[in-house]
Amino acid sequence: MLYFKLIIILTITSTYCSGTSNSDEDTARQKMEDLEKDFAVSEGQKMSTLWNYYTNSTAENEAISTEKSTASAQLLKERTMELKKFDYSNFKDKDLIRKFELLKLDYEMLEKEDYQKLVGFINEMNTFYESSTVSDYRNSSKLLSIYDVNRQLGEIRDPEELKYYWLEWQNKFKSLEETFLKYLGLTKKAANLNGLKSRAEVWLDKYEDSTFETQLENLVQQILPLYKQLHAYVRNKLRAHYGSEIVSENGPIPMHLLGNMWAQTWDSISSILVPFPGKTKIDVTDKLKEKEYTAKKLAEKADEFFQSMGFDPLPDEFWENSILGKPTDGRSIKCHPTAWNLLKHNDVRILSCEPVSHYILYIIYHEIGHIEHFLQYQNLPLSFRSSPNPGFTEAIGDVIALSATTPKHLKKMGLIDNYDEDKEAIINQLFNIALEKIVFLPFAYTFDKWRWGVFRGEIPENEMNCKFWELREKYSGVEPPVARTAKDFDPPSKAHIAADYEYAGYFVSFIVQFQMYRAACLTAGQFEEGNPEKSIVDCDFEGSEAAGKLFKELLSNGSRIKWPEALNKFAGTRKLSADGVLDYFKPLHDWLIEQNSKNNVKVGWDDAPSNSRCQES
Repeated sequence: MLYFKLIIILTITSTYCSGTSNSDEDTARQKMEDLEKDFAVSEGQKMSTLWNYYTNSTAENEAISTEKSTASAQLLKERTMELKKFDYSNFKDKDLIRKFELLKLDYEMLEKEDYQKLVGFINEMNTFYESSTVSDYRNSSKLLSIYDVNRQLGEIRDPEELKYYWLEWQNKFKSLEETFLKYLGLTKKAANLNGLKSRAEVWLDKYEDSTFETQLENLVQQILPLYKQLHAYVRNKLRAHYGSEIVSENGPIPMHLLGNMWAQTWDSISSILVPFPGKTKIDVTDKLKEKEYTAKKLAEKADEFFQSMGFDPLPDEFWENSILGKPTDGRSIKCHPTAWNLLKHNDVRILSCEPVSHYILYIIYHEIGHIEHFLQYQNLPLSFRSSPNPGFTEAIGDVIALSATTPKHLKKMGLIDNYDEDKEAIINQLFNIALEKIVFLPFAYTFDKWRWGVFRGEIPENEMNCKFWELREKYSGVEPPVARTAKDFDPPSKAHIAADYEYAGYFVSFIVQFQMYRAACLTAGQFEEGNPEKSIVDCDFEGSEAAGKLFKELLSNGSRIKWPEALNKFAGTRKLSADGVLDYFKPLHDWLIEQNSKNNVKVGWDDAPSNSRCQES
């Protein structure tokens, strides 16, 4: 769920004027407007060449993309230096003050040679990830991409075959460690040039709150009681399925059994976990195939969803330029679903080449959420064309997708027929959503907690891999199928680490989306506290122009206002809170506590003996 848009990040770290006159403010405003105008052109060219590289990953296209990226970075750096002389603290124009607050240089602060090296290292890691293949377990001449492998992990139930795929993929990334260390060095250099200690501070600074890191730790601690009950139930089910020799009674779960390479979601193995297997499962993959749905048709349905809330139809440029399905001409293409903003009027796109499935239905609605965000703020000054924080734009798409994948909405689409909405069906529904949403939270948190430690030098080079697994076990209660060592290098086996993409935003998204979903459902009149006829788990706000107004105001403000104010306008609170998540899943949480207690299922996971999961040497 990566997305590509402009993020202006320049740092104004020093002031050369002790006072501010009206002429200073007027001059600053003009220089800012000049920067926005010129940078829109250069950044648009960069995004265009990056699109060409992602959709046809040749060495030539990579070189062109790097050249345009470097030129755009140099322009940004030069103009930023001109703006550093202004003390904006006494300006009267609130929008101009906000623009200065948002102006923070990132990699652009590097000298041209270092900048090109850094872009090259990131491209090298990302290309390695996208182009790597694994031999099929039963046919060594057949090569599988990570997308193929992940599907296998969700469908196969032979533990040895699962272990084979997990190891084959993970073992490839040791070769990236040297490149990753070079990348680390340049990220630190860029951060230092911007007056920050490390890239951890660069990322956290986007949230404009010095307590944000502590807030995330507190949020994950609030989620863990529910997560541990779910983990215990799942471990017990897997123990019954695979046997006590493979799954222990009270230890971490071997992650190759969980249906996903990184155990970030467990929904693909729900068939062996679901509490009430006799009930209709809300997975419409077969129906989508039966009705000959394509990715384009799903995008059309998502467009109709937004139009029903008062949004304009997606522009012709979207349909003309998007890639919705894998090209058949043999080109190398980066298939991870992405939404793109090329900074020309209405030039927004989606790139997705995975086969149609229930998962892709969800993803397409999510990505259209990004697209609508781009369109709603495209008439703002360039400085404001971004999300209030990295988690909000992810949350918007997920709020829409939550509504679009309810039984009520899927019935309207003709994708499910008979569905009994009794207590057992609701528990199944919440359980399946929890296998994605609740499972994901500690996973997402640990990925950036590990990177913050690495960026800051708190995790030494020779401990990077073992500390990674230590965090995965501590927060998620999962372990690799075989002991790893400090000589392995597993983290870049995840796309976002290879691509230098911050992950805390996804964590924030999975928290705030339930705050937003509740607000949208209340506004649409689709949810009433204590009314079983209007349960939040079956809230579908399609067709609600009142809910549409909430979304439009949030999206059209971009980053003009800070995220606490944006959240308050939408959901009536200025704080991130786990209450929305916990309230949504409360019926499931209560049921899990009852079932685990009744069946004497142990909750939590014992600490492993030192180095049993990862040896230092």
